[in-house]
Amino acid sequence: MDSSNLILQIKKELINLPGEAAHIDMSPMGREKSSQAIKQAKNVRQSAVSLVLFEKNTDLHFVLIQRSEYKGTHSKQISFPGGKSEPEDSNSVATAIRETKEEIGIDEDALTHLGKLTKVYIPVSNFEVHPHVFYMQQKQKFQKQIREVQEIIPVPLRNLINEENLHKKDIELTNGLILKNVPCFLLNGKVVWGATAIILNEFKTILKRKENTSLH
Repeated sequence: MDSSNLILQIKKELINLPGEAAHIDMSPMGREKSSQAIKQAKNVRQSAVSLVLFEKNTDLHFVLIQRSEYKGTHSKQISFPGGKSEPEDSNSVATAIRETKEEIGIDEDALTHLGKLTKVYIPVSNFEVHPHVFYMQQKQKFQKQIREVQEIIPVPLRNLINEENLHKKDIELTNGLILKNVPCFLLNGKVVWGATAIILNEFKTILKRKENTSLH
């Protein structure tokens, strides 16, 4: 299946999401479903992230970033480009696009919105995350925002559906607390866990539906 056909298939599949059932396998032990946890939360902050697909060497890839080190919950973690919603953002798509340009230098005109994935609530930072999927058809050079992004990480899409990249690891948090046997992906040598892994697992579920398994 060539990339253009696969992109059309993905766009079609994003209409019918697997939802929170696809979150469970990558959720740390004891973590509630987002739809349940958010009911108890107050003053929830809104945010959006971008799962950007693009072609590299004839293969489809997606973009992850490693956050810069800072005094905060998500210091040095692997994530998608994205961030909190601002008053000038008309909706979560606008937030995702603005943050993507700020963090990895991709212009809005280069991005085609394919659809959205299921929202994820992050209790530790009190964010409700709206994940959006984009296709970058025009070739652009990534340019990281030094203050927020330590590294831009292009990942072959076929690595996501490779079951050998599923692991469980002990994760040390910035406060020194260690989470035991946390489900994660090992992608490009990076440990991807938490909300990013949860979002990726829903996307992986979509990719592995029968008509979408033919990746280069």
